[in-house]
Order: sequence, then C-alpha cells, then structure tokens
Amino acid sequence: MKKLLLLAAALVMSAVAMNAQDLLTKNNGEDIKVIVKEIDAHNVKYVLFSEPNGVLYTMPKSEILMIRYASGRNEVFEIFGNQRSTAPAQQRSYTTGYSPYQSNNQIRYGMKYNELKNIYDYRMYNSGGYEKYSPVWCGVGSFFIPGLGQLICGEAGRGFGQWALSILCNVVTVSMFANGADGVAVISSLANLGVGIFSIVDATRVAKVKNMYENDLRSLQSSVSVDMYPSFNTFTTQSNGVGVAPGMTLAITF
Repeated sequence: MKKLLLLAAALVMSAVAMNAQDLLTKNNGEDIKVIVKEIDAHNVKYVLFSEPNGVLYTMPKSEILMIRYASGRNEVFEIFGNQRSTAPAQQRSYTTGYSPYQSNNQIRYGMKYNELKNIYDYRMYNSGGYEKYSPVWCGVGSFFIPGLGQLICGEAGRGFGQWALSILCNVVTVSMFANGADGVAVISSLANLGVGIFSIVDATRVAKVKNMYENDLRSLQSSVSVDMYPSFNTFTTQSNGVGVAPGMTLAITF
C-alpha cells in the first residue's frame, strides 16, 4: 500500500513538472514555453521550458503581449504612453503626451481645476472609464443652484464664486425693479441668466477634467503591484532527471 501511495505521488509530481511552464505570447502572436525568472521595469528574463538550466534570455516588455503563468495567473502588458504597464485598460492616461513614468510632466495629488484645465482637454473625455463625478448631474445641480456642480467636484472657490455672483445679480435686479430702473433691471437679469448658463457648462467641464485626473491618479497607484502565489520550480537531479520543488513566488509588477 505504501509503495502504491509513493507511486501515485510520483506520478502527480511528474504531471506537475510537465505542466509547470509559463507561456509567453509575443505581440506577433508567437507562443514560447518558458520559465519566467525575473521581471523588472523594462524587461522579462526567462529560460526555455525545454532547457531549464540553459541560457537566460531577456526580452523587452514592449515585445510581449501577455504571460500565462503555470499558477494560472495571466499578466497582460498594455501600451501606456511609450512604455508598458499592467494597469487595467480603463485606467489609461488621458493627457496628451503624458505618461505617469515621465517625471518631468508628472501630475500630483491635490491638484485643482485651474491647474488641471491646462493639462487635460475635456473634449477627450471618455465616459467608459472610472467616473467619480457625473458630468450630467453636476450640470443639473448648477442648473438649479449656480456653482453647486462645482462644489460637488470639490471646487469650493469656483462654486461659491458663481453662486455669489448669481445672488448679486438677483439682488440688483429686484432692487432696480423696485426703484423703477427697468433698463438696468433687465440688464442684470440677463447677466444672471448668463451666469446660470455658464455655470451649467462649466460644471460639466469641471466634472470631465476631474474624472480624467482621477483616472490618471488611479493609474499611478496601480503602476506597481505586488503578488504572491504558489509555484513549482524545476531542477535537474544527479541522475540527469528533471524534478520539481513546490514553493512560493513573489511577483513585483512595474
């Protein structure tokens, strides 16, 4: 009975050894059976699965579409600016010519709309990504109360400024009508209407720009990930056979 158990265990380990391979897929669709040894910021280092003790190869991430690891985990390499990243597709950078890896043009936390509008073009906004602020509802908010949509987006100074300007126009309108200055009252009433229209349009633009900014912040946060998973490493025995040793792999993805 003991011999049968040992034989079964040996068969299982042999099957694991035969399947403990990583499958590297290049951009041109070519699949290579490998054992990944290391992944750094720009390259993937591996040995051929058929030659576990052979040459250590290095391939740029820019030439790799994805890696299917023996553990069952898949790692997809996407174009992100001029480099590669494993960030999800909906977190792509919106800024023209901007990449979170370019420190000379890197965004930072806590930026306001007055800065962001010089970096982002609201016309490039794609609602398919992460949306923290709804442009539609921000516009609706500013329709009822000028500046409310801006306040929702965290732009307090901008929101209170438009709200105060609307209140001032209303006060002037009522005061001029009460004093018989109908011409001035009409002008201030039209000015109040203009403030309201501007506030609606501005609220939607602020929401779009802030969403684009939030998407890039999330991309920066996810540009480095740490993952630990069980793995099996092959080795050559003294009898020139191939064995397998279970263990844990720490994967740091840049």
